[in-house]
Parts: sequence; structure tokens; C-alpha cells
Amino acid sequence: MRLNYFTFKKEDIECSHCSWKGKGTALCYGDFSEAHAICDMNCPSCFETIGFWAGPLKEELEKWNRENPGVTTGWE
Repeated sequence: MRLNYFTFKKEDIECSHCSWKGKGTALCYGDFSEAHAICDMNCPSCFETIGFWAGPLKEELEKWNRENPGVTTGWE
């Protein structure tokens, strides 16, 4: 599952493997590809991969900031 880079930390997440439920901030970092800026996020209970996020391009980050002034993402 692709996680929204800007919002996943504040979203309610459920692990399809062990049924853990919680906020995206509780997920654990998994594999990371520096070449592609893609990071797997794992369940904090069973460590299965729940999803991944892809780092935004500069233009995507600027667009997010313009369209969502003052919105916190959890990355602060």
C-alpha cells in the first residue's frame, strides 16, 4: 500500500497480518532505497511491511505547502 508522505503519520493504520491498529507515527522504518527515496514502513507489532512512502519532489513539496498552509504532517 502506498502511504501518503504528507499525511500517513496522522492516519489510522491497520496491519493486515496481525491486526495491529494505531497511528502512522507508531510504524517502524523498514527498507530504504536512497536511489529512489522510497521507504518501507513496518508494523510495530509483527514487523511485516504495511506500506511504503516515496519522498516528494521539490515541486510536490512546494505544491503541498501552498495548498495546505498551516497543516501539520507529523514530520515537524
